[in-house]
Amino acid sequence: MQRFNELLGNGFKLGARGFLATALAVTALGLTAAPASAATVVVNTTTDQSLGSCSSSCSLRDAVATANPGDTIQVPAGHYVLTLGNIAITQSLTLAGSGARTTLIDGNHTNNGFEGGLFNMSGAINVELSDLSLINGVANFGGAIEADGLSALTIRRCTVDNNRANNGAGGVDFATGTLVVEESTFSNNTATAIAGGLFADTATGSIVNSTFSGNTASSGAAMALDESTLSLINNTITANHVSGASGGVLRAIFPQLLTLSNNVIAGNVGADCLVVRGSIVTDHNLASDNTCRLTGTGDLPGVAPLLGPLANNGGSTDTHALLTGSPALDAGNNATCPATDQRGVTRPQGPACDIGAFEVTPQDQIAALIGQLNALVTGGSLAQNKANPLITKLNQVVTKLDAGQTTAACGQLGAFINQLNADIGNGTLTPAQGQPLLDAVNALKASMGC
Repeated sequence: MQRFNELLGNGFKLGARGFLATALAVTALGLTAAPASAATVVVNTTTDQSLGSCSSSCSLRDAVATANPGDTIQVPAGHYVLTLGNIAITQSLTLAGSGARTTLIDGNHTNNGFEGGLFNMSGAINVELSDLSLINGVANFGGAIEADGLSALTIRRCTVDNNRANNGAGGVDFATGTLVVEESTFSNNTATAIAGGLFADTATGSIVNSTFSGNTASSGAAMALDESTLSLINNTITANHVSGASGGVLRAIFPQLLTLSNNVIAGNVGADCLVVRGSIVTDHNLASDNTCRLTGTGDLPGVAPLLGPLANNGGSTDTHALLTGSPALDAGNNATCPATDQRGVTRPQGPACDIGAFEVTPQDQIAALIGQLNALVTGGSLAQNKANPLITKLNQVVTKLDAGQTTAACGQLGAFINQLNADIGNGTLTPAQGQPLLDAVNALKASMGC
């Protein structure tokens, strides 16, 4: 993917010679050049403007253009619509937002040409993006980001959503350097070819605690990791769509080494994986078909994951919750699980960590129980005034858990079970309606050590 490198090569060489000559001249005079200290540049307007200065009003575009290598650009909460095209990044920078739910960088659904709907990054530079949403970008390559030839790209706690590319990746198109993706969500990105969400070509690095959901490729994959050395740990890759007989949601062609640990790769349209030769090491993954070469310890091929929809389940980015009875619960490898999940929840919550980006807490399980009760009310099987006492007891369990009072929380669960048994006994709930609730609360009691 080294597009145009040959055309630019001579220019880089001349620049390097000039830099070397200057350095020698400084040395000959007995002087040393002091490195510039990194600064923080604060964006103070959501207006997309190109003034060439940040002396007063400082747009995101001007902050990038005037920053020095190594600077941090602080992007406060706001909706930053790029009306002047994509932003070129040619020096090492950190772009830090206030949170992916509040700092939105929007490509305005405008086709920004050949590379990079929002950002076109180039050169042997290090770029880090954190706590941002990158949305509505359109380009031929890299609907949100085109990053070709970088030394390193790091994406932390970001949302990459609703971007589109004709080729490459609808979300992030990356080649040759070190790639790190953590606690981020790639959702609803589309590409005609190669990858809906992410394309990593001859890259090294890791993708951890992240969700890939609703990404679409009409010819390719939701995530393509070709000729790369990458570790995928505790990710959830679901609800993606690929077409074509040779497609796979997770594509790895000639991987140098692909390590899969504690991932959910399931519930997609099209084959879960397309792995063409290369080295792959797996342990404690769950896939809904048998295409991912899952032969390691604890792997669960051909298993339905039982996931909730992509939603705000807490944390800075959207996730898919594990539903009651999911085979991913307590099925991960504690030796390879990160210390927290995508939301920042401590792992493990039970005897072993959960597979995927979402670690179920007792509070999550109670929320699921309340959801089951509300579904019975909505469906007309349970009157609201009969559901309220049960919901109140469950909310009391949450209050005790939040206060760190596990013993008291267990007592409230006992009260819930007594009320539930009474409702089954007096006909308020049929055994068929009540038994799933009893099963779920007894599983919760076991996980809490009640």
